[in-house]
Amino acid sequence: MTPEEIKALNDKLKAERDKYTALRARIDSAKDQAELDAVNLDMRKSEMIIKSLKADIDAAMSEPAPEPEPDPSLRTDGEVPETRALSPVIKGTPAKKSEEDNDLAYRKAFMRFITRREPIPAELRADQNTTTTDTSAVIPTVLINRIIEEQQTFGNILPLITRTSYQGGVQIPLSGVRPTASWVAEGSVADKQKKTANTNITFNYYTLNCRISMTLQTAVATLSLFEDTFVKQMSEAMTIALETAILSGTGTNQPKGILAETVKTAQKITTSSGLSYKLLTNAEAALPSAYENGTVWCMTKKTFWSIVGLTDSAGQPIARVNQGWGGKPDYQILGRPVILTDFMDSYSDDLAVNKVFAFLFRFRDYVLNTNMEVTVDQWKDHDTNSLCWQAVMLTDGKVVDTGSLVTLSKVAAS
Repeated sequence: MTPEEIKALNDKLKAERDKYTALRARIDSAKDQAELDAVNLDMRKSEMIIKSLKADIDAAMSEPAPEPEPDPSLRTDGEVPETRALSPVIKGTPAKKSEEDNDLAYRKAFMRFITRREPIPAELRADQNTTTTDTSAVIPTVLINRIIEEQQTFGNILPLITRTSYQGGVQIPLSGVRPTASWVAEGSVADKQKKTANTNITFNYYTLNCRISMTLQTAVATLSLFEDTFVKQMSEAMTIALETAILSGTGTNQPKGILAETVKTAQKITTSSGLSYKLLTNAEAALPSAYENGTVWCMTKKTFWSIVGLTDSAGQPIARVNQGWGGKPDYQILGRPVILTDFMDSYSDDLAVNKVFAFLFRFRDYVLNTNMEVTVDQWKDHDTNSLCWQAVMLTDGKVVDTGSLVTLSKVAAS
């Protein structure tokens, strides 16, 4: 192939690359989904053309080059006259995009980072990413909000607890003593009482690592489909991990769960003869009246429907299932709401001794301290030939007041 033909191929390659760059710029300015889909299709076509041109050029360059003809412009010493061109330096600051435009641009860049492994531009990463590495990226705020929203609608427990964002390792005081009022004689005053806070709670840095995989079809998906798939898989995995830890976490490398707390002896209700109406009334009686407001039952659906079949001495059902305004049943036991969960043991005749199968608790007394700077990394699993991603967040949780905790557990028959 002649040098002129190679030059023509290089010109075509340069033009196609310029076209591809222009198409990438149009992604950030896409007005609707249809235009975004069209741009993605044109980009894939352009990538194929660029690949074909590069292959042609590489094949041509591997051919032996012809001997160059003498150039009359050569100097007598055989050197080519030196030529230089001036490149003007353009100074100035580009127009600043609005916050909404920047957010959309970062979301699209994040999608390309996840699906195509394209690095996020520095101008976007500077404001969005707090990490110093180039192998991870912060999940966009819009997706974080959607993930949290999905967690609140997917799980029954997460919407009830208290959320904070304190710095890990800092001792946070809890008010441990309430002042009391006293009757005094005429002309006398009550003793001064100091409001003390001698109990502290410290949140640690526990890492919640969520690993997901997506199909190759998702890897070339459009923005909306990618975000929907990412949010669904991420929120489901994180919700299960969080709610399991909230209920039964050990406190070692994970939050400490409600059922791992020390329960007051008077509030440990046990049974060796199965479920009964007396068992439930004993649990209600053990709940201090100060914690009456906001306390709910928590158990599995199987345990609840085992209780539904129980009747009192008058033959009236203990649990009532009424149809609410939304057409869904409202679960209650003795007038108290029931929160259903799959992340604890159900009552059965084969249940292990000392296993808690139901409990009363005011969930706002559980605090989940979360760092929402979620980061995501990507790699390829060669064993399964699949693309994988992992998200990492720092979180910890503890019960700050166990006064409302009343447990029901099974013990061995005497």
